[in-house]
Amino acid sequence: MGTTHLQQRAEASCRLDWLSLSLFAASASTQREQLAYCFFLAENTAQGGEWQQGAGRRFFANSLHHPSGLQVRWTGPEEEAMNQGLVSLDIRGDALAALDAEQRKAMVLDFAEMDGFKQCSRLDSQVTVVNPDATAESILQQVRKREIWIKGFSSYGEPSTKDQWGNPMTGATITWGSPKGATRCRTYNKQAEANWDQPAVRHEVQLRKQPARDRFNSLVELLRLEGEGAETKAEAHFVQSVLDQHMAYLDTSRLADRSDQQGWPERWARDSKKADWWKEVVNVVPTEMKTKWRLTKALEDAVEARDKQYGRITAKWIAKRVWIDGAALADARNEELTRAFVRMKDEDIEEVVALVPEEDQSQARKWMKDYRRRAAKRAEELPYLAE
Repeated sequence: MGTTHLQQRAEASCRLDWLSLSLFAASASTQREQLAYCFFLAENTAQGGEWQQGAGRRFFANSLHHPSGLQVRWTGPEEEAMNQGLVSLDIRGDALAALDAEQRKAMVLDFAEMDGFKQCSRLDSQVTVVNPDATAESILQQVRKREIWIKGFSSYGEPSTKDQWGNPMTGATITWGSPKGATRCRTYNKQAEANWDQPAVRHEVQLRKQPARDRFNSLVELLRLEGEGAETKAEAHFVQSVLDQHMAYLDTSRLADRSDQQGWPERWARDSKKADWWKEVVNVVPTEMKTKWRLTKALEDAVEARDKQYGRITAKWIAKRVWIDGAALADARNEELTRAFVRMKDEDIEEVVALVPEEDQSQARKWMKDYRRRAAKRAEELPYLAE
């Protein structure tokens, strides 16, 4: 977090809380324009302070950090170093809080439409409730008793420093997911963390990797659909939708007598309603957003099922080709690839292309079509390959 945008008075909020963006430039002039915008952001979010040398020089030739909550790292297109031509920008919570909703909207759209924009690799969303019905401490007690739970997690974390009664000494924090996982959620006592003058609880979701990329694209789409003129509400709707999808606390009091989740019904989440107090966190009709890697999971499941059913046959066939027919192992394996790719349809190719980063999609599509064409030609030499 930055250190210049301090708040003593409690303030409810519903906004983005972190963005990690990357941009690519093939020319020095394009990169200068990208960096100029980053420096412009610092001028509009800062309440003083100067750029200083930042971390991350191991992976980039240059790194600067600004006390407003910005860090920018880059390697010039002509510099002989890692990540040539790449700009990496971290916009932290303090910097985002210093902008109003209209300014954040303009910034997100500016980056999305900027020449060389590559992707968003981290996106945090948060809702802060002042004088909440459910404090972080009361939520922690409910979680401990398994009266509420979040779908998709088998365990949670809480502060290690506690008093003799087991109460957190510096404010309650409930953490779901690992620090480097694709999805991590936190509920914590914001009053204790920020030294505010009123009770407050913050709920936040941290997304990385594919979920971050997909959610950022969904945010951009919502902002564009909203248009201009009216007061912007798209970001707040997006943030609440993200929280509702990834960290809605469900009422599991009917299952509280079971010490752990091992004895819970398989579809316990489907049959559970949201906790009564959750409505003070999410008060919109949320929009469900898809993650592209669901196709990846579907593919993994299909491959596992195929291996269970046909894996032994494939292994015996390859062994037969090597030890009876005298084929080289590499040739036998390539024959299997030929048998697979010759059956690949255009819609299969497009499903895979959708998982590939946008800048590589054309190349990936061409590679798959070329390989399929070569496979079809090789198939003519395999008399045992059925049409």
